[in-house]
Amino acid sequence: MENKTQAEAASSSNYAEALASYETMIRERDEEIERLKKDITDSRRAWQKEQRLISSAWYELGIQLQRRGGIKDTGSPGGASWLTQQRNLLESRINRR
Repeated sequence: MENKTQAEAASSSNYAEALASYETMIRERDEEIERLKKDITDSRRAWQKEQRLISSAWYELGIQLQRRGGIKDTGSPGGASWLTQQRNLLESRINRR
């Protein structure tokens, strides 16, 4: 009878130890997940900030070039823009079919 109680105690001790170990692993995993979520959020914010800075820099560069006269009107002599020319070309191709 004594051997049976010792075996049960050892088994219950092993179970408690394994349970505590798994709970620790789960807690560590949850902490890692939270840290990674925070990293993703921080990375997104940094990316958005970089995009705003790049857009702002391009805008400022365009303004400076315009003020210096670096950007010329590249319209065609007939006054039609490139986009209008492309639309007209596509329309004529479609009408031929």
